[in-house]
Amino acid sequence: MDWARRIELVTVVVAAMVAVAGLWYSNVQTRQANEQAREDRALAKEGQITDRYTAAVGNLGEDKMDVRLGGI
Repeated sequence: MDWARRIELVTVVVAAMVAVAGLWYSNVQTRQANEQAREDRALAKEGQITDRYTAAVGNLGEDKMDVRLGGI
């Protein structure tokens, strides 16, 4: 094999390794972003439950009967 072929082969191998490394890095970043999104959704859900519970408890002290029943 002459030197030009060897250089071409090395270039192709290096390019393939860079492409694989790029795909791996992209995969890691996507997984981290997905995990963060899951955590954010869970936190938002907890906040909504807390807000609704607090509003319902606040309705228990109202003067109108229908509002108190809604709090229950």
